[in-house]
Amino acid sequence: MVTSRTGTRKYLAARAEVIAEAQANGLTYCPGFDDHECGQPLDYLNALRPNSAETDHVLRHADGGSDEAANLRVLCRSCNLARNRPPTETGYQPGDFPTTRAW
Repeated sequence: MVTSRTGTRKYLAARAEVIAEAQANGLTYCPGFDDHECGQPLDYLNALRPNSAETDHVLRHADGGSDEAANLRVLCRSCNLARNRPPTETGYQPGDFPTTRAW
């Protein structure tokens, strides 16, 4: 059976610690990442929404980052997905063009 790295007890404990600390410090808006500013209100209660609070690895695991709390930060789901989405060869994103005739 294959298990998820982010499903381990160690990662889940670090995730809970980082989210609790962000809430205790009053982080209510997404700080964004790198040069990408966001400012979207964070939703700590509901998962899988564009503004849901998620933990993000500061240094990606693929680049040698760890699953410890010191390497995690809170971002909104939109920023987390945008940061981890590989750039396309053309520079266009899948949502850049209409997919229906409603345009």
